[in-house]
Amino acid sequence: ERFLELALEAESELGRPDQAQWLDRLQAEFDNMRAALDWLLSSGRAADALRAIAALERFLRSHGHISTARALLSMGLALGSEIPDDVRADALWTSARQAAAQSDWEAAVPPLEEALGLFREQRRGRELVFALAELGFVVLRRGDAERAEALCEEALAVAGTLEDPRATSGALNILVEVARAQGDRERALALAEEAVALRRTLGDEMLVADSTYRLGVAAFEFGDLDRAEDAFETSLELAVDLGDALYRAANLCMLGTISVLRDELMPASARLRESLSIYTELEDRRSTAECLCALGAYAAAAGRPEEAARLWGGADSA
Repeated sequence: ERFLELALEAESELGRPDQAQWLDRLQAEFDNMRAALDWLLSSGRAADALRAIAALERFLRSHGHISTARALLSMGLALGSEIPDDVRADALWTSARQAAAQSDWEAAVPPLEEALGLFREQRRGRELVFALAELGFVVLRRGDAERAEALCEEALAVAGTLEDPRATSGALNILVEVARAQGDRERALALAEEAVALRRTLGDEMLVADSTYRLGVAAFEFGDLDRAEDAFETSLELAVDLGDALYRAANLCMLGTISVLRDELMPASARLRESLSIYTELEDRRSTAECLCALGAYAAAAGRPEEAARLWGGADSA
């Protein structure tokens, strides 16, 4: 019971300015938390286990416990024949988020769509916005920009009726991705700046790190390396302070890529290899492949064509 109290207390604390302390505390207690979750599941208390995992969703993703979370969620959803709809919706949403963190787009879609339907039925507006935006992101990664835009525009409209800046920023974040995919430079950068500014008012550094990273990617793709580098360095600093593995890896990979483009090979190697190590631990095959591609470019720039070929071959098979 104390574990459930801690998990639900953590959910309310994560997102506040001092959340780094809570993340560190949860990491220190991770082995005990895992044992408690195993006990809940083996004792037939699937709903309690799922409620706790959903409450810890941010911690589990940011500290790299993604495969563990996916396995526990799968077990809980399979065991729980009488899970309350609100608990099931949150567990499905959490399951989809964990799958997306490993770039497993196919696995993310079914739980997202089911969660979306449940959030509609339950009239949970903020959660509905998040699910619409996340589904938009996933279908965009699967190549359907038209559907992604429709989902994100719906998310933004719902957020507007709620007058919820956090929900609005979530919808804006994914619209940045849509605008990038459509090659609309001005819209992508404007939406990214709007999302960053809005999230800075929320006092949630993890959300700022997320939106700042997306701003950096947009600037990078449209050729503004200075603006991109500033954004990635800011996002990386926040990620390190929070102990966030996902955005540490992502920012290091992009900063390493910029270093390669500028022929700054020593920092490029260090950044890319650190990023690769993190992505390997996270079991994110797509991001691992992208990092291997960047390392191949580094090896080629360093005059090591055979190493470059091996790295690019590894990226193809990742």
